[in-house]
Amino acid sequence: RGTQRPGGVIPQELAPLGQAQMFYALLGNLVSTTGSGPYTHVLKGIDNTSKLPSYSIEKGFLDLDTATYQAWLGSRFDAATIDFNVDAMVQCNFSVISRSVTNPSFTSILAGSAADMTTDSFTGVQVTISEGTSLVALGTAQQLQLSINNNHYANNFGLGSNYRANMKAGTRRTSVTGTFMFNDYALYTKALTGTDTKINIVVSD
Repeated sequence: RGTQRPGGVIPQELAPLGQAQMFYALLGNLVSTTGSGPYTHVLKGIDNTSKLPSYSIEKGFLDLDTATYQAWLGSRFDAATIDFNVDAMVQCNFSVISRSVTNPSFTSILAGSAADMTTDSFTGVQVTISEGTSLVALGTAQQLQLSINNNHYANNFGLGSNYRANMKAGTRRTSVTGTFMFNDYALYTKALTGTDTKINIVVSD
């Protein structure tokens, strides 16, 4: 029997409700929460000396003759990609890695009954790029992909164990690729010279 390396991808449409916990799981640092519903959350990434929060994630196969459940234990959110496109809904893919997975069961680990949330996805997005900390727009984007990767050390196993021994986050890498429209030649010149720029993404429903 080999080692267990469970994990997978949770696809989502970016929405104002129900995803704050996923972004907290990905970044690990809740700076502030304001408002009384809808809320405004400010999230930042923790440094690599700390561990991101760990979760148990259950998958229910409810369309079988007998509903069957399986749980992924010790799960951490390793990476995410978010695709912004002016002609489509904002798509998110959260990559999850887990320490172990349980055998199938006919009993859910949840204390109550799970309920699907009402779909309320963002329907609009605007992306601008500016120089440094300036808010003066240099150009806009037609398409953009934001990638966040925590680079967990997920392939460490203790001698005689089939389970991951340590899933500490490595060096987080955040990157952006996209298709941009320049207001003038300035943004193109700054890209060639490596000038720091700032990308501002605003989504709306």
